[in-house]
Amino acid sequence: MFVASKINIGQDLSEGLYTVTFYTKQSPVRLYEKLQKEKDIDVEAKKHTEQRGLNANAYFHALINKLGRYFNISDEDMKIKMNLDYGTIARFDDGRIKGCKVPKGTNMREIYKYSKWYKEDGDYDCYIFYKETHTLDTKEMSLLINGVVQECQDVGIETKSRSEINSLLESWDKNDSNRFK
Repeated sequence: MFVASKINIGQDLSEGLYTVTFYTKQSPVRLYEKLQKEKDIDVEAKKHTEQRGLNANAYFHALINKLGRYFNISDEDMKIKMNLDYGTIARFDDGRIKGCKVPKGTNMREIYKYSKWYKEDGDYDCYIFYKETHTLDTKEMSLLINGVVQECQDVGIETKSRSEINSLLESWDKNDSNRFK
């Protein structure tokens, strides 16, 4: 996968084909050598989002563990609860919210664990889906961590200082804002 800092389009009038040029700092030579003999290839371009740092993931799970112990529930149940309280609603590429309508009494944990009930419709219950935590980008993970930190502080669980947390979040934000400079 390559991160492109610039993209141009053109048209080869003699062939009647369009050209798309991506500018990147990474060398595409290996990819080119691998694909040049293929007749057709699939190409996908989408907005780049910076993946969160491993330290964010580790800190999130450490706090989840502390909260789970405090409330005497499993880490997995606490992670689900925090994601449904502070996570990001899952959406399709066109912006529509992901969810489902199922018969009442359906065990949603068997279908999708990050689902939240939002209304009843006759003999059915309707749920919206939240993104799995490993798919969150830096901004989304920051919102989740801030919510979990507040939950910890509300029950007296020690967390990093506000300045330490802000420093972590600022460093993640810098990764996002410096991507195309």
